Amino acid sequence: TKFPEDTKEQLLPLLLAQAQILHEKLKKHAQAAEIYEKIVEISPRHLEAHAALASIWSNHKQTHGKAITEHLVLLHEDPLRVSSYRELTKLYLEANLYDHAYISCQALNALGRLLPPEQSFLERVPPRVPAGWLDSWTMDNFIRESERGTLYEIMASVDMYTDKAYRQKVVENVKDP
Repeated sequence: TKFPEDTKEQLLPLLLAQAQILHEKLKKHAQAAEIYEKIVEISPRHLEAHAALASIWSNHKQTHGKAITEHLVLLHEDPLRVSSYRELTKLYLEANLYDHAYISCQALNALGRLLPPEQSFLERVPPRVPAGWLDSWTMDNFIRESERGTLYEIMASVDMYTDKAYRQKVVENVKDP
């Protein structure tokens, strides 16, 4: 639906209220999703609409891909968003995407927010990330500058142990020419 340019911003509160009623009160999730999508079309960084879409699409297996995309959008805006990492872990495990689930769990672990089932999952998976994985390209492209200080603190607290934990795996994977 096309909205007149001068009224788009004025429509956001009305659309949001309508979507919330459809989603939370009337349980008409498909209709609510359509309205949340309109909100995102008008305001691409509307985090409440992205969170609602992620929630709606997480409940239906055929839309899990869309839910994952919404959670990634939310994490792009807030890399410390625990609920998105937790939901991504669940979605990835349901889709048998264990490497992705592992990464989501590692993020929760780094944030100190693992729940027992996530801890159990991590304990079953052998470590496999070599030291030096966080290069400058990764930092520049995936971690907002305002959040880097926290990440540096986390990495500094575990860095002295990473070589000990991963050295054997790295050496085993290196073959002599």
